[in-house]
Amino acid sequence: MLKLLKYLKKSIGPIVLVVMLLVVQAMCDLSLPDYTSRIVNVGIQQGGIEDPAPTVIRESRMERLFLFLSEEDKQTVLDAYEAISRDSLSSSDYTKLVKKYPSLADEPLYRRKKVSGDALAELNSLLSRPMLVVSGLSGDREEMASVKEQLLAQFASQGVDPDTDIFVLLAQMPAQALEQMRTQMDDMLDKLPDSILSQAAVMYIKEEYAAIGMDTDALQTNYVLLAGLKMLGIALLSMTATILVGFLAARVAASLGRELRGRVFRRVVSFSSTEFDTFSTASLITRSTNDIQQIQMLFVMLLRIVFYAPIVGVGGVVKVLGTNTSMAWIIAVAV
Repeated sequence: MLKLLKYLKKSIGPIVLVVMLLVVQAMCDLSLPDYTSRIVNVGIQQGGIEDPAPTVIRESRMERLFLFLSEEDKQTVLDAYEAISRDSLSSSDYTKLVKKYPSLADEPLYRRKKVSGDALAELNSLLSRPMLVVSGLSGDREEMASVKEQLLAQFASQGVDPDTDIFVLLAQMPAQALEQMRTQMDDMLDKLPDSILSQAAVMYIKEEYAAIGMDTDALQTNYVLLAGLKMLGIALLSMTATILVGFLAARVAASLGRELRGRVFRRVVSFSSTEFDTFSTASLITRSTNDIQQIQMLFVMLLRIVFYAPIVGVGGVVKVLGTNTSMAWIIAVAV
C-alpha cells in the first residue's frame, strides 16, 4: 500500500481538495439533525420563539420582571435593552414601529439590542425565573389569591383598596421584605429543571407578543420556513460536495490506474524470452486490467469513505461538546 503512495504525488492537490470537501460534507450532515430539532422544539413547540429574553416587551411588563431581580441583575438587563417611545423616535421611525408593534402607541417599549451569544445566554437565565413568577401571579389560581391576601394584610393599616393590582402592592413592599420574598422564590425555582423554566418563559413571551400586537402565527410560520430553507440549502451543499468528492476521487484513481498500467506495459515489453515463459499471457492481462482496476476501486473507497469516517467522528464529538458536554462520553465511546 505504501509503495502505491509514491504514484499519488501528482494528485496531491485534488486529494487535499477532496479532504476539504469531505469536511464540508461532514459539517452539513452534522448540522441537518440540529435544524430538524429546531423546527420541532422551537418552531412547533415554542411558536418560533428561540430565547426567553424577548426581542421587545412593554415597559409595564418589564417593570414587573424587575421586582424579582436584584439591582445588579436589573442593571444587566437594562444595559441589553433600549427604551423606545413616541418622544425618543423620529416621526418616520415611530410610524414604522407602530405598524410593527401597535401597543407602542399606548405605552413605551423595551427593545433588545444586538448582544453576543454569551450575553444572550445570561439574559435568558436572568429573565426565565421572573417570567415564571410573574406568569403565576398574573393568573387566577388560588396561590395568587393567597399571596394577595397576605400582601393586603401587610397594608391593612394604610387603607389599600382590595382591588389593587398585586404588582402595585409588591412594588410598595419594603426592599428587605421583597428581597426575602425573592430569595424564597429562588429556592423554590432551583428545584425546577431549566427546560421547564425556559418553556414557561416562552409561553409568557408569546402572550406578551400577542398583547403588543405582533402576529405570532406569522412569527412561527416564518421561523419554520426559514429553518426549512436553511436545511434545503445545507442539503444541496452536502449533495454538491458529495458529487465533487466522487468526481475527484474517480479522477485520482483513474490517474493512478493510468500510471500503473503504463509502468506494467513498459515493464512487460522489456521482458526477455525467459521471463515471458515464466508469466502466462492470461496472467499478464489480468494484472494489467482487473488487478489495477481493483486498486482504483480501493482508492476511490479510500477517498470517499475511509477518509470521511474519522472526519465525521471528530466532528460529532466537537458538535456534542458545543451542545451538551454531559453527553459527549456517549459519542466518544461510539467513535
